[in-house]
Amino acid sequence: MMAKAEEAKDKAVNLAVQGQLQDALKKISFAIENNPLSAEYHIFRGTVYRKLSDFSSAVDDFVRAMQLSNAEGRSGSEGMNLHTEAENQLLLTYNDFAVHCYMKGFYQEGALLLNKALKGDRTKKELYMNRGDCFFQLGELAFALADYQQAFDLDEEDWGIRTRIAKLLDEIGLQAQSQKQFRQAERHFSEAIMKHPLLPQLYLHRAKVRRSVQNTTGAQEDAVISVLLNPKSEETAPTIMSFFPGKTLQEILSSKLARSARGVLGRNLETLSYPVTWKVGTQSTREEMDGAIPGTRRDLAVCMTDQQVAEMVVRRRKLKSDIQAALNRQGYLRSSAPRIAGPPQPQEEAPAAQAPYHWKTFGLGLMSTR
Repeated sequence: MMAKAEEAKDKAVNLAVQGQLQDALKKISFAIENNPLSAEYHIFRGTVYRKLSDFSSAVDDFVRAMQLSNAEGRSGSEGMNLHTEAENQLLLTYNDFAVHCYMKGFYQEGALLLNKALKGDRTKKELYMNRGDCFFQLGELAFALADYQQAFDLDEEDWGIRTRIAKLLDEIGLQAQSQKQFRQAERHFSEAIMKHPLLPQLYLHRAKVRRSVQNTTGAQEDAVISVLLNPKSEETAPTIMSFFPGKTLQEILSSKLARSARGVLGRNLETLSYPVTWKVGTQSTREEMDGAIPGTRRDLAVCMTDQQVAEMVVRRRKLKSDIQAALNRQGYLRSSAPRIAGPPQPQEEAPAAQAPYHWKTFGLGLMSTR
């Protein structure tokens, strides 16, 4: 039976390499039937299940492999290696399962799965990123920011993490701005710029709140920077004109204040812990700016790409705007339909009229009536 099991396992490996996962699953299951106490077999079958997106079955196999890894009579180091491999595969399964839930819109379930993964390994930035994405979608912005910051502490050179933190701080800043908390909004926008100084909308949003607090020079500098970063934008170029009434765009960009704005942007880029190839005035398109950002290595699957993060934020803002517009259009809840009369109410009997009271006069010949 042991020989049959090993032969079936070898065939399963060959089939899996060829991409025939269903056939590989049948072979490795046959191997386990003949040798159910092999941790190695359970690890392999769990991996096949994970690739087939049968995550619950994969979890069961990896947990079983961990239980068997130290009970096979092997040397301590060999058993420990099997246990470690099963643990790593279990972590990958929890993460892949969470990403799958995220794609289906089950954000709460995704966060719970990532909680399980983080109990086993707190050194993977992708786990914090993915849980932060789930919290972001759930509207738990404080928890999302905490997870993104944990991921950032693990890898400060990951621009995907920087993008998430900047977008989230931008969202929090816009909420503060809508509540007329301009100083708080300015602080959030500034923190976002420190994390990702190449996002033009961050400067544009800060320019608007700075104008609200009468910081005219700071507002104009931010408006200019937003154009320097993306002069072809349909939003930034027209908006900047409101900060410089009576001037053309060419006059603005050639002014002394524009030179100061270039210096501010250059200093923001210098604060990064590593060089960015983008230079002020040399590139302008989104593709060129993306090309200036260093590449990022990821070991685990993530819920969103950097571009999807931006698209998600736009969708959330549009949804909130649509809801608010619908509420503003909603009038009083009145109906012109005929009303159905309710059951007749019992009539209360009117109190009987009291006879007038006659005061006794005790023979004085007087009478008074109440």
